[in-house]
Amino acid sequence: MFKWLKSGAPWVWLTGGAVSISLISVLGLLLLIGWKGLTYFWPAPLYQWQDENGKQLIGQIYSKTWVPIHNIPKCAESVTS
Repeated sequence: MFKWLKSGAPWVWLTGGAVSISLISVLGLLLLIGWKGLTYFWPAPLYQWQDENGKQLIGQIYSKTWVPIHNIPKCAESVTS
């Protein structure tokens, strides 16, 4: 066992393992950046809404959240700007 440690073979294997883990981490990070970055160039559906005053609103839906009806204010004038 001591002869094997003195030969340096374990350090070669540890160095090779560390390099492979580093390469996998870098490739994973590049894939994550590419995946998140391509969403800005990928076409998404646009929606058009119209409020009570006739103002046109255009946008994209990124997420949907259900809101209980008791959390919605009854006076719409206080919400609009």
